[in-house]
Amino acid sequence: MLRKKFADSMHMNKSPETFDPNPERKEDLIFHYSREHRLSHASETVRDLNASKPKRKKGFFGALSANKSQGFLLISIVVMSAMIMMVSIFVKGDTADFGGNRVEFSAFRFQGSSYLALKKNAAKKGNPYTGVVNLAVSPVVSDESPVPVITQTVFFSVEPEEEFRMMLPFESAEILILAEMPDGNNRGLKKFKIKVQ
Repeated sequence: MLRKKFADSMHMNKSPETFDPNPERKEDLIFHYSREHRLSHASETVRDLNASKPKRKKGFFGALSANKSQGFLLISIVVMSAMIMMVSIFVKGDTADFGGNRVEFSAFRFQGSSYLALKKNAAKKGNPYTGVVNLAVSPVVSDESPVPVITQTVFFSVEPEEEFRMMLPFESAEILILAEMPDGNNRGLKKFKIKVQ
């Protein structure tokens, strides 16, 4: 009995085009897609939506804000750009012209220690100072107690941009920096007072 069922099933698998379990439903099956036929059975609102084309906003910003998600993304980018510009304008260290170089001092704390950063940008025109720069750094104190002073020497090269960092052996909310160019025609002493961020 089992062999007969297996043989019948093998016979059906060998010639599937001759096997038809329900021959009377063959005429009801439709094997092609007709958009008009599908829309003829749809509601009036569906037909109206398919008949009209979506309106596109004209222009660059119209394309960037065509729907809610794109509009939200555009507003987010504008707000973030404005915040970055505000931070770059208002959170700067002490900047000065130092022998034809634009010098910016900033101080920050990292893992329990204070650091001093010096950024130098050389002027594009003229002959900016290159050579030794002596730095004296001390904390700002309100009373007449002894103040630790550390000295550091850096060398301004001909590179257009340079950055120097040094670790400070003291903790203070504000620091005082004296910078001196000891040689050349641009000899001078500059004083900077900056807050530790």
